[in-house]
Amino acid sequence: MDVLKFDLNLLRIFHRMMLDRKVSAAAEALGVTQPAVSNALKRLRDLTGDELFTRSSQGMQPTAYASEIAEPIGYALATIDGTLNQPSRFDSATAR
Repeated sequence: MDVLKFDLNLLRIFHRMMLDRKVSAAAEALGVTQPAVSNALKRLRDLTGDELFTRSSQGMQPTAYASEIAEPIGYALATIDGTLNQPSRFDSATAR
């Protein structure tokens, strides 16, 4: 899998699904439609070769593989968020 061609939004949706365990709740939290979340999960399933979530009476339950990758994906997203939300150190007075 070429990470440079990978849609990082799929990871955001996966992470939200791990938190909410419901497609509708994840969609609402992310400001997208339920079909958009379902489509993203299908794309991610196709890429990983794993179901990722199974339906149950308590919502969507993660597979063993989804549980295994959830923590590293959460850390990666937090790192990206922290990096992009740092205060700017750009100083126009010293820029050339």
